[in-house]
Amino acid sequence: MSPVRTTISCRSALVLLALVLVRPHAAAFGDAAPDAPRVLPIVGDWSVEIGGPPAPRVPPLIDEDGVYVALRAGQIVARSLVDGTERWRKELAVERPLAADAGILFVAAADAIHALRAKDGAPLWEAPLPGISAPLVARSGWLIARADTHVLAFRAKDGTLVWQREVGASAEAPEIDGDRLYVPLDDGRVIALEITAGTPVWERPIGGAAGAVVAFGDRVYLGVGDRKFYCLNAATGEILWVQRIGAGIIGAAAADASKVYFVALDNVLRALDRGSGNLRWQHAFRRRVTRGPALAGAYVFLPSGGSPEIWMWTEKDGRSAGTLALPAEPAIPPAFLQRADGYDVVAVTGNLGGQWQLTLLKTADEPPLSAFTSLPGLVLEPESLSTK
Repeated sequence: MSPVRTTISCRSALVLLALVLVRPHAAAFGDAAPDAPRVLPIVGDWSVEIGGPPAPRVPPLIDEDGVYVALRAGQIVARSLVDGTERWRKELAVERPLAADAGILFVAAADAIHALRAKDGAPLWEAPLPGISAPLVARSGWLIARADTHVLAFRAKDGTLVWQREVGASAEAPEIDGDRLYVPLDDGRVIALEITAGTPVWERPIGGAAGAVVAFGDRVYLGVGDRKFYCLNAATGEILWVQRIGAGIIGAAAADASKVYFVALDNVLRALDRGSGNLRWQHAFRRRVTRGPALAGAYVFLPSGGSPEIWMWTEKDGRSAGTLALPAEPAIPPAFLQRADGYDVVAVTGNLGGQWQLTLLKTADEPPLSAFTSLPGLVLEPESLSTK
């Protein structure tokens, strides 16, 4: 029996070629908007030994200039984003999470704020400040610090103290959004200050100690000591909605145009409608986490506690998008950076055996388009086109 031959038209082959060239990622990247930054696949880029454990409660910091790690031995080390090689090292016993903005790295150490040039570690300015009580916040030319019951605003480029105000105690960082500074307080209040002068804009009593605040658009979101999650009007402080959770909120929430995402001590990640507070989806997990979720493109990321996994879900409907694997369990929470052309994840891992590593995962480079040397399909012999 002669083999069956199939004819494929040139028009069909050209249509297939056009689809391959125009939509190379259509099946791989879910429901992200066409102009959204590409996120997946994320792959391991490099991993380097760092010579010792990280400083407690000081996550690594990543920005466009490099990766910064505070070591328990009393040093801060800057490494290249390209291959992890050491760029500079300073003797500073870091006490609080690092902050960076506009090429300047801000460090809380030895009862002072130290501003270092990110590219080479050169000191730019130093401001004595005993009693620093919360992570530093740097954005839009401002450096905000908390010391005991005061909030202080410095000009980031030169360390000029622009204003300070006594507001109350908290270990939570304030949140900068536009011309407002939102400050959570242990005494059950959230206050909004005008950032240029520290002038009060509004004050809102809530049901317990205020947790980390996140401002997005016209809303302010936070978990509160009464085990509820609050949404406030950013302009007036009015409580727009409250959701009873029944467990404390871990870290800061994350928000996008449609939803707000947070994780609680009941080991559940929740996605609520940003406007109404209605539950859109949720996921329970067995392992405790150490920080709030992170967003990138169409995906929600959450580091797993007690394992080397970072879980991923689609933001639209909470479908699992797989996991990222680190070399070992993180010693401190990983850090995330959204770039114009992708996403970076940096983590410090280690164990009692002394193998401490810094690892960078990043969005894989797009493979270059290769021209076809021939059109796909069968090569047809001339006689196969004849009819009998």
